[in-house]
Amino acid sequence: MGPDGTSDPALLAWAAKERHILITHERQTTPKQAYDRIRARLKMPGVILVSHTAPVGEAIELVTLYLKCGSAAEFDNHIVCLL
Repeated sequence: MGPDGTSDPALLAWAAKERHILITHERQTTPKQAYDRIRARLKMPGVILVSHTAPVGEAIELVTLYLKCGSAAEFDNHIVCLL
């Protein structure tokens, strides 16, 4: 669920429409909803899971490095767990 109460399916649909990769701490429901989109053959531009206990600077650095190493299309239908 988004910080404003937006449901995971709605947030993933918005991210797909806008071609945004979703970066989240939510490990309980977001991965399942993302896999549901993939199984349904809906667009899913990617999800990056980051631990809520990771130091902020380290998390930003790792996500930035990860995103710089690939093209947007390479993240389609992928769920990555960092930290």
